[in-house]
Amino acid sequence: MAKTRILRAYSGVRPLVASDDDPSGRNVSRGIVLLDHAERDGLDGFITITGGKLMTYRLMAEWATDAVCRKLGNTRPCTTADLALPGSQEPAEVTLRKVISLPAPLRGSAVYRHGDRTPAWLSEGRLHRSLVCECEAVTAGEVQYAVENLNVNSLLDLRRRTRVGMGTCQGELCACRAAGLLQTF
Repeated sequence: MAKTRILRAYSGVRPLVASDDDPSGRNVSRGIVLLDHAERDGLDGFITITGGKLMTYRLMAEWATDAVCRKLGNTRPCTTADLALPGSQEPAEVTLRKVISLPAPLRGSAVYRHGDRTPAWLSEGRLHRSLVCECEAVTAGEVQYAVENLNVNSLLDLRRRTRVGMGTCQGELCACRAAGLLQTF
């Protein structure tokens, strides 16, 4: 660590669940907890899903949806676990062969971020292939796609969706370009 440059550090809140009979908090649950407030507190119509980690969000959504559906009398099984995430319908290798118009470093970064949705924002136009963020290999076409299809309204949204400003320059070289494109698109 002493010989490396730290670029950023992140922290976040994790919804751990303490037991009602453990005021010390030493036995905090790190698992997923589904609370039916009708059974627990006498409050009909309230369900809480908590605990878990970012990687378990689909399972948590399935549990919560199943609980709500049971209350509504819907017995159809949830299909969340069977559905592919957007952009992951085909293997990355197949998508990489479809986007040969991009230089190799851009191609790999784009497919990593957007999967099989990458061809949707490719264009032969020079503007679309121009780099906005050199550190993270983000093009103007990707910025336009994010604004028009991924609910991007600010530089912070754009950073989450494309990694603009997350490279070694931390936005120093690309923030103005990205902001200008946000206004254009």
